[in-house]
Amino acid sequence: MTLAASFGPFGGRAWLDTAHQGPLPRAGAAATAEAVEDKVAPARIEDASFHALPGELKRRLGRVIGAPPEDVVLGNSTTYGLHLLARGLPLRAGDEVLFVAGEFPATVVPWLPLRDHGVRIRFVEPSTRPLAPDELAAALTPRTRVFCCSWVFSFSGEAVDLDAWAACAVNGGSRSSSTAPRGSARSPSTSAGCRSTRS
Repeated sequence: MTLAASFGPFGGRAWLDTAHQGPLPRAGAAATAEAVEDKVAPARIEDASFHALPGELKRRLGRVIGAPPEDVVLGNSTTYGLHLLARGLPLRAGDEVLFVAGEFPATVVPWLPLRDHGVRIRFVEPSTRPLAPDELAAALTPRTRVFCCSWVFSFSGEAVDLDAWAACAVNGGSRSSSTAPRGSARSPSTSAGCRSTRS
């Protein structure tokens, strides 16, 4: 089955707003229907499936992004993952989280409550779009602990060089986080460029 045949039908229309609602592949729809049938008659659900299915999904996703399964977290959205990240990192008063001006709102919102704990939220205004790696390097300060960005900016379609940005962030002693789903159709994704350190 071709990729195009794996989705739809869309009634002759093109659906582009996948950042809001991604169309469910036909295989996913079939699996969902099967899962609903199992929930109707739960006695046929094997206990092992509660561990086997998530484990297999983590392994498959890990192969796609170049990460071990234990580094894959299953969630219902990118925003959910950013909320986990924002609340899981050991950020302290005086630390800084950096964004590019014009960032997608759902990428920024999970970090805003940290301001109540003394964490600074700052935006860098790029002289060109997308932000150049040297401008990112210049924007990092000794207090920058996180640089959070979209791989592809929803409002402009600009794709960024994640490897170059991640290298700047790591060399500057900050953690880097990217919201890849908005760009996953544009280019292969890898987690290798988003390793992080803390100074």
